[in-house]
Amino acid sequence: MKTVNINSKRDLPRDPEELRALSWDLIMAYHKLTEKYQKLVAKHYGRSSEKLGDQTELDALQMEMDALLDEALTVERQSEEIEQDTIEIKSYRRRRKHSGRNAIPEELIEEKVIEVTEDEQRCAKGHLKEVIGQKEHVVVERVPAKYRVTRYIRPILACKHCKDEISIAEPVVLPIPKGLAGPHLLTFVMLSKYLYHLPLYRIQRQIFHESRIWFTRSTLVSWVRRVCGLLERIHRALLHEYRASRIKHADETPLDVVIDGRRRSGYMWIGLSGDGRTAAFIYNRHRSGKAALDFLAGSKPGGYLMVDDCPSYNKAIKALGLIDQRCMVHIRRKFVEARKTGRHVKFHDRILIKIGQLYRIERFAAEKRLSNGHRGELREKYSRRIMSQIKALLVNPGFAVLPQSATGGAINHFLSNWTQATRFLDSGDLPIDNSADERIIRPFAIGRNNWGHAGSEDGANWMAILYSIITTCKLNDIDPHEYLSDVLMRLVIRPENADVTDLTPVQWHKARNDGQDPKATPLYPSKN
Repeated sequence: MKTVNINSKRDLPRDPEELRALSWDLIMAYHKLTEKYQKLVAKHYGRSSEKLGDQTELDALQMEMDALLDEALTVERQSEEIEQDTIEIKSYRRRRKHSGRNAIPEELIEEKVIEVTEDEQRCAKGHLKEVIGQKEHVVVERVPAKYRVTRYIRPILACKHCKDEISIAEPVVLPIPKGLAGPHLLTFVMLSKYLYHLPLYRIQRQIFHESRIWFTRSTLVSWVRRVCGLLERIHRALLHEYRASRIKHADETPLDVVIDGRRRSGYMWIGLSGDGRTAAFIYNRHRSGKAALDFLAGSKPGGYLMVDDCPSYNKAIKALGLIDQRCMVHIRRKFVEARKTGRHVKFHDRILIKIGQLYRIERFAAEKRLSNGHRGELREKYSRRIMSQIKALLVNPGFAVLPQSATGGAINHFLSNWTQATRFLDSGDLPIDNSADERIIRPFAIGRNNWGHAGSEDGANWMAILYSIITTCKLNDIDPHEYLSDVLMRLVIRPENADVTDLTPVQWHKARNDGQDPKATPLYPSKN
């Protein structure tokens, strides 16, 4: 019987079993509505942070973890290869810290000594004063942007006796042949839009206010198109590096695109190599399994793929022979949301604290700079034990769990993904979550809030090219402006079919720094 058919007491079923079934359905519906209401209240009025609020019980349960980590120090000591008992530390002078002031790089500071007048150099009796100290005052100033316009004149030569012999000076080499913009101006426009998230009309007005030079919007769009035409080869090389990596992160985020005059939903597929050095963006109109397969095509079998619970990756994982990993952050988030309903709070706290212990081990390994081998030993010795304790709580929570409830959904989700979620225990270089990939999505999301949508599918593809290159530069602490302004000129003179793997950000940096790897942004710890 459906509740919509009950309008009075007379309409209630008289059969006790039928009445019990109806009562149970009503209780389940009540629990669902209560949990939904609690989630909405927490979302509207509660904290956005997923950290636990009650630190008393958290600290008590973490005492066990502290003892384990103290014992784990022996692992770190065994990894040290230095045999000396003592080392000599040179003394150094440190600048006094000022509250609320960030440190200024010394290489940017230009010293200027203020001259003392002759009257101040002598005392009242006429004696010459000596320098006994000095006072420093650092001032930061901004030099307004300058635009330099150069007219290149190419003489045309001809012989008055030989009419058919005419020569002309070679044209200036530019990223856009016969174009109006030089490499630094093109780089400024690209970074303003895809690094600092400015729409083209704002860049257009900024250039005008700084230089009194007016470029039309269509001109700026053509610059983006021509630059991306050059950088497409770099993008393909980055995709190859990403797909060839043994460990890969993958995620996707929505993107509105104008297609046939209407705004439609598309997706930007975003990947990160396991070493955290290569980022790859690809636009696809769909979020299907075929789209995931197109994104990961060329991946070697046996590689690890860290994703969330999106089913779109299942086809690619099966077809390419990849090993599936599931993100611990997404699993944890379901327990955070279930906790906000106010039901079984202590149970959720115990699960969340146990997951927090896993991350505490990861942070410990990162702070001690343990090798992947020693990180694996740490996980095998301690993390695996914690995961066993978590599973025992999931299997026997100590109370009846309704499958349709938020708590039941969180438990079932964890258990159904248990094998994939515990694969990080197999090796020390495997990630525990997909936070590294989500961190590189954030700048894209900020830009999406500013420019709103892509004007065409070509624009979405250009976006993927530039975000891939700029994000890879940021991951390796490479100045995107210096990189782009140099590589654009190199791509112009390099044949179209030539290899460009030496021009990817990492290889470009190594070529300019005696083969040294750039400073990579670490994947660990994930602060959750």
